[in-house]
Amino acid sequence: MNPNCQNYTSRPEYYLRNLIIRQGFQEIFLKAGRKILDDIEINSTEINLGGMVLKLEKKIERLTLLLRLDGELDMHTASMVRQAIDIEIEKRGIRTVILNFENVRFVDSSGLGVILGRYKKLLPMGGKLKITNVPPHIYKIMELSGLPKIINFYLDEAHAYEEGRGA
Repeated sequence: MNPNCQNYTSRPEYYLRNLIIRQGFQEIFLKAGRKILDDIEINSTEINLGGMVLKLEKKIERLTLLLRLDGELDMHTASMVRQAIDIEIEKRGIRTVILNFENVRFVDSSGLGVILGRYKKLLPMGGKLKITNVPPHIYKIMELSGLPKIINFYLDEAHAYEEGRGA
């Protein structure tokens, strides 16, 4: 197989075309023509890859990243979620990641892999991964994979934040 003719779904880095840094935010243009705004404090991002849509809303408070997901966390969107979390861990020294699954409709093994991978990345740094607002059908998938045995699940964002403050 010619390495210059690889499938875009297997090589997500090809989706990034330009990186332009402007005052207070970054604009990342995807090859598909979608624009992602990455604001310093709170931002909203839409990943649209061939009809697969996942919206991300990031909120950063101190060393905590809250990521609200809306859509499907699958093989088409998992790598972009991984990149979004990893960038914040490396750039800002994030130590706690809270994933809000309230509006997630589907998760496959790639999505579970992103969750487990971020957990393993944070653990040696003394960090934590927390999951909130998981719909019952998604929780069943996570339970079968064993995630609740190693990752803390919370009813809502407030409980996840409170646990970190020692309440």
